[in-house]
Amino acid sequence: LRAAEEAIVPQHSMEALGVHTHWGLSPALDLTDVHKRAVASKPAAAETPEAPDSFLLVHCADPRHYLKTLSRRLRASKTPAEVFMWEPSAEAMVRSLALVGIALDFSMPVRQRAHMFLEVFGNVKVRDKTAKYLDALGKSIEELVCDKTGRLTAAVDPSQLSYRDVDSVAEAARMLSYRVPFDMETCWDHRLRHHYGERFDFRVNVIDWDFQEHVRPVAGLIHPLLFRAWRKTGLAFEFGDETYTQPNRTMASYALGRERGLSKLVRGYWGDVVASPYWATGTCVEVPPEADVGPAAHRAASSMFAVNNRHAGAEQFRHNAAEVAVLGILSLLTEIETAARYTMAKAHDIYSGLGGSRAAGSGAGPGGDDAGSPDEEAGPRTMDGAEVAPIGKKSASETAAEAAEGMTPREAAAAAVAALPMAPERSAERRRNALVARSVRRARAAASAIRSVRLVPLLGDIDRLLSHSRNRHRFSGAVIGCRSAQLLERPALAACLRPRAFVVQEAARNIVVFKQHQKDEFERRAVLMAGSLGLVFAGSDRTVAGTDKFAAGSVIDARPRAAKEADQRKREAALEEDKAAAAGAGDHAAGILYLRGLAHWDERRGDNPRPEALVFEWDEAAAPARAEAIGKGPAGRAIREVMLQTQAELQAKEDAARRAAKAAAAGESGEAEPAAAGPAAAASQRPVRAGAGAAWARGGAGSKVRRLKTEGGEAAASSQGAASGDEQGAAGGAAEPVAEAASGNGMGEDAGGAAATSLD
Repeated sequence: LRAAEEAIVPQHSMEALGVHTHWGLSPALDLTDVHKRAVASKPAAAETPEAPDSFLLVHCADPRHYLKTLSRRLRASKTPAEVFMWEPSAEAMVRSLALVGIALDFSMPVRQRAHMFLEVFGNVKVRDKTAKYLDALGKSIEELVCDKTGRLTAAVDPSQLSYRDVDSVAEAARMLSYRVPFDMETCWDHRLRHHYGERFDFRVNVIDWDFQEHVRPVAGLIHPLLFRAWRKTGLAFEFGDETYTQPNRTMASYALGRERGLSKLVRGYWGDVVASPYWATGTCVEVPPEADVGPAAHRAASSMFAVNNRHAGAEQFRHNAAEVAVLGILSLLTEIETAARYTMAKAHDIYSGLGGSRAAGSGAGPGGDDAGSPDEEAGPRTMDGAEVAPIGKKSASETAAEAAEGMTPREAAAAAVAALPMAPERSAERRRNALVARSVRRARAAASAIRSVRLVPLLGDIDRLLSHSRNRHRFSGAVIGCRSAQLLERPALAACLRPRAFVVQEAARNIVVFKQHQKDEFERRAVLMAGSLGLVFAGSDRTVAGTDKFAAGSVIDARPRAAKEADQRKREAALEEDKAAAAGAGDHAAGILYLRGLAHWDERRGDNPRPEALVFEWDEAAAPARAEAIGKGPAGRAIREVMLQTQAELQAKEDAARRAAKAAAAGESGEAEPAAAGPAAAASQRPVRAGAGAAWARGGAGSKVRRLKTEGGEAAASSQGAASGDEQGAAGGAAEPVAEAASGNGMGEDAGGAAATSLD
């Protein structure tokens, strides 16, 4: 079992992700909208409509879900909500609170705030100015958790932290001090050298392979130059001609190690060095409906996904993930501050919505605050303040004179006074008053948004927190990071959910060092574990995204039309077969249909991007029957059949590729590979798995038995060679019945049960 687990999730892959996660691997979600689309359409009788929403974030690595929910909460509901954010370490919690502090620092202009947020979010080195700002922010976080004072108290409630957790967070916050030394450049270099090993000198080739195989097919917005630069230097977001010389101390953390036989905590960079922060911020942005913002703003937002030279052999996205990330953060921060959508006034210009532009579809800038100010309403004037009318139009004084006809003397005098040119002092006063009024409106909108969603940090043992009596039936929904997927099979998770709730599980799609079958296996096991708890598959992040648009791949399908049509017919036939297989699965039919569809997913279809998170629905009344259907019913058998069949096909492909490589090597050396003789040898060419063993046997002349590496790092033992004909026949005869029993749909009862047990 240990070897089988390592075959699915290799240790070197998890090492590349780091001990601590600094960013998520999926775009941000509006939790209020997810709850509305997933479960709120059919509320349970035990719940009241006035009950405030409470959401749980487990190991999401950053506050992106909280900020998006905060920015859009007032769109759907006026009732307050709570977001409980759990992180495994105090350093990760301090980093999340620092990002929240930057986002809610309204003393900075929104553009500067967005740049600093992304700088701290994705760069291992920051500007000197940013490092000093983090120094002051660390003191604010320490005041928050220790004294419950400071500017973050309006948004963050630290009352759920124990005294031990308060001490840990305060100590981690003090590590943000500008005077604390930290050599980020050396730590980053050590992580790269440990990850690449002997391939360090050729790491550019490894980076290019990861990009072409795992990034470009699913997210063409991530430019190869950006991805390569981050993998080499750790800088994901660079603005202008700024220099980044100071270490980003929010990424410093402790990991347990050994030195001279003694355990010790080592401070360094223990984060991700392969996936990049673009998946969390740079692949998704809102494209508001035309009916809400007008055609011009809708086209401007859609222009961020424009593709040049489409179907011409050199297609490329016009914009990249860094620009999309800036637009996404600008949208969140602007809506928090103004309670209105951020709309671009000009296509392909992400900053065109700033500064009170009136060219947007609604005729106003962000939030409408800048529209209607005196300096925009007034036309051009002469040096003495007199108004100059445009050609073909009448001035305000002429219009007032015409309007004075038929008025009483008092009304005519008032109209004449209003038409007089305004003195420069009066105009400046009006501008100041308008600025103050706009600032008041922004402050009120920001205060309303902050009061609408309260952030509650959590630390400690997650199982103990979930099973606590105060958290029973508390959460309307939960979002679980991919590093904590094991919670899907914990009864404590079900106990803390309300009678109707949702659970979002982050997938492993964007872990670039995983192979495709490992990513698929992650989702299959997630669906199986969730089903055993009583959850049912309800869709993906694509189905609950609302107005958000996701980046698709940029791989060109250059095959002939006949080949494309043949593949389309094959997919349609496979879909009908999948529907027939899932027909008797009841509530789990959607999950089985999704899992079976993974086998024939076509990455060349730009309109069919792979989901990055799975959404499950929880119904307390139906949960026992759903769990029993997975354990003993047809739904569980169907899911296990998909898993067994997929692993058998995968091993068959690997064996075929190994034989082809061996034949090619033999051809180059001038030696022909001996052909396998007899039905026993033919049967032994198929993958064989005996019970829970860790060996895959492949017989025939020149047979080789390989054992997978164990977790302790033992060398893989292999034996090749000169077995006698009787021994080969015995091996082939023993392998043939097991292979026949475990292959395809003709799976025998004993072999199928043993294989299912080994997978479980």
